[in-house]
Amino acid sequence: MAEFASGGFLEDLRRERRRGYGRAVRGGGSLGLEKGELLDQGGERESAGKRAVVSASPFTHGVAAYAFRLYSLGFFDELVLFKIWPRVSEEGYERVLKSPLNWTPLVAAHVYLSLYFPSRWGKWVSKAGMVHFTSPDWFHLAKYNENCYGTVHDLIPLQFPQYLPVHSVHYFRKELERAKLLKKVVAISDATKEALLRIYPDLEVVRIHQWTEDEFRPRDRYEARKRLGLPGEKKIVLSVGRDVPYKNLKVLPAVMNELEDFLLVRVGGMSSVDAPFKKGNVKVVMGVPRELMPLYYDAADVLVAPGLAEGFDYPVIEAINSGISVVASDIPVHRELTRGRGYLVDPEDAEGWAEAVERAARERADWSFLGDYYRAKRAKEEYAKLYAGRAASNGGPNP
Repeated sequence: MAEFASGGFLEDLRRERRRGYGRAVRGGGSLGLEKGELLDQGGERESAGKRAVVSASPFTHGVAAYAFRLYSLGFFDELVLFKIWPRVSEEGYERVLKSPLNWTPLVAAHVYLSLYFPSRWGKWVSKAGMVHFTSPDWFHLAKYNENCYGTVHDLIPLQFPQYLPVHSVHYFRKELERAKLLKKVVAISDATKEALLRIYPDLEVVRIHQWTEDEFRPRDRYEARKRLGLPGEKKIVLSVGRDVPYKNLKVLPAVMNELEDFLLVRVGGMSSVDAPFKKGNVKVVMGVPRELMPLYYDAADVLVAPGLAEGFDYPVIEAINSGISVVASDIPVHRELTRGRGYLVDPEDAEGWAEAVERAARERADWSFLGDYYRAKRAKEEYAKLYAGRAASNGGPNP
């Protein structure tokens, strides 16, 4: 997922929210919860009756981007960071609740013990009017409040445990076991929903696809390239996301080295890639402010998404809303997001990737059949049904 900065773009969205952006309604009014008052001055802020989106991630992480988009739909009073790691940035959050300890191993122990014993996080949740946990990190706190929801993005820690510390996989499993405490679980794709129900068939799971900001839309390609300092004469292949093994970035050198007059623009690191690129056919960009990300899509001819497994793959819908072609690995979630209309390729077939990229770059994708599906309006309607108790769960893929 693209890196998320908390600068001008964040402030723009906050201004929109203050003007009434996305205010959710149920029965013609709000959700019916009055704002509470802050009771604590030392960081442990209790809030009787408040509706809160709770995240465990810094704003440079994709889960925090989702947390902010969910908050911006208008259902909630606060966007809160329940901080796990001491060195994680708090920037962008309205409230931060953290351990009084500063040494990482002790903080980790404090968080783990909250699975079994009362904690400041549990106390905060117990007084809230409604809480939506944006990742499984804090699902166990739902035992303190019957009006809690939670989102599962993927099951990567269970599918690829070799890439994570043993204790992280153990903690993730413990949290999923406690998902039954939630009023409803949101899965961000049918692929994630089906994988989750295979392991935990008794959960109440609702699929609600992600969405992008309106800034992701078609613009003039060459004007975008001029603003970003990218060449106007080459075909540009865009790659966006984290540098982790299951993203399968290792296939990119073999793909790009087969193509003439193509440039790979990689937004994010590439330390997992060992093979060399030909001189001049790759440009790595780090730390892109979120407000500039739409321009990278507008500048590109095609997005590549070669992941071996994904819970959603957010750059795919950013590309769709920006009107560019998508070449993606042939895995369930990519078939789901593109409705089978993108170029889908065996993730290990470098030659097939090169052919697909070359074909996709020659045409301007037509995603008009999706309309505004990956926009906030649809998401707002589905979350309104969820919080009103009218969202269908289980029983196969949602329409």
